[in-house]
Amino acid sequence: MSDYMNFQKHTDPSGVLVTAESNGVNARLHFLLNPHPSNVLTPQVDKLKNAVLMFSESAPRLMETLSEKGWKEKAKGELSQVASEFRNLRLAVMDRRNDIEKRRNDLLLPQVPLDPVRAYEIRQFVRTLKPGDAIAFALKDAEIASALVDFKTLSGLSNDMLAHIENATIKNNMAARYAMHVQLKPTAENILASGADVVEANKMAEQAVENFETSLAEVDHVTATLNSTIGFYAIAAIVSRKEAFEMIMS
Repeated sequence: MSDYMNFQKHTDPSGVLVTAESNGVNARLHFLLNPHPSNVLTPQVDKLKNAVLMFSESAPRLMETLSEKGWKEKAKGELSQVASEFRNLRLAVMDRRNDIEKRRNDLLLPQVPLDPVRAYEIRQFVRTLKPGDAIAFALKDAEIASALVDFKTLSGLSNDMLAHIENATIKNNMAARYAMHVQLKPTAENILASGADVVEANKMAEQAVENFETSLAEVDHVTATLNSTIGFYAIAAIVSRKEAFEMIMS
């Protein structure tokens, strides 16, 4: 162990915690075990984790032979794999976020495009309402909801209110799409059952929205891991956070 740098690894059922400490300042990287059900980004996160663990095990041996100045000169090279996996994971997160946003925008589109004049009239009407009443109307009427989410800045509602309306709109649109493929089946109690199974379509839509929210949570969590990695790199290379990011990306 060097007198200017210390690395510690702690493993428990939740995952692996890696800490870097230098000159009284520390940074922590926590890699959770199976953090999200979708696990879309898990393979890339594991590669970053393995790079960090390998560095944390090999670097102390080299630091014992180097002064702090000598280490700083070699740090970028020793951290090259960490930087490479950071860049790869960052691109994967960006792709995942873009896919989710595209899917979200597709699900916000109404089944039938709303006439621009009618949309304008709706927004003008909503501006005369109290926020709570506006939300209530939007949750009951798909046409009103569509007019508000299409031109968010013109609705007069806060971002939180619009997000609530957007989520309800996505659920309703998904339910309508599922309803085209889920049909009622005749039973002994209802031998003439036919048409769309609305109850089942709504259940499927609720599950799909839950999966959608899980994907968003995964992106947020992995983004936080990337931010923590910059702090870890900064401590390990004995540079500022700004310098660490520039070194990682170069």
